[in-house]
Amino acid sequence: MRNRIVIPLVCVAWLSFDPLGQAQEKITYQDHIHPLFENACNSCHNADKAKGGLDLSSYANTLKGGSSGGSVESGNPNGSLLYKVVAHQEEPFMPHKKDKLPDAQVALVTKWIAGGLLETKSSTAKKKKKPAFDLGFIAVTSGKPDGPLPMPKHLLLEPVVST
Repeated sequence: MRNRIVIPLVCVAWLSFDPLGQAQEKITYQDHIHPLFENACNSCHNADKAKGGLDLSSYANTLKGGSSGGSVESGNPNGSLLYKVVAHQEEPFMPHKKDKLPDAQVALVTKWIAGGLLETKSSTAKKKKKPAFDLGFIAVTSGKPDGPLPMPKHLLLEPVVST
């Protein structure tokens, strides 16, 4: 009788304590990324200077990118130029002529990109870009070789008639 009460209580207590099931904090541009950019990047990448055509002073301009194209790719940190240069995986390493950002700040950028480039806590994640397929002109061949067809060397040209 006692087990009927104790076992369900233990199970409920065990299921209610789930450290992995806790909701992770959303990384947003407004709360996390913009302050990071203000401290580390906006001295060169602001609305006035915009070196490389990149202005990181606003969310819209960050998504727009610079002269080398888009800076971030939603859901794909490894495909995002911003992540690659901040993580010192691709040149030009950023911040320019300074030490690499601390790993915690690089991780914030990674989580923000992987989380869908949220602007605020109430915003929805940007959709991932679908891979583009090249549907350009492809030369079609008929499958026939150029020139005369190859013939076997020992082929009789006259039909064999047997009676």
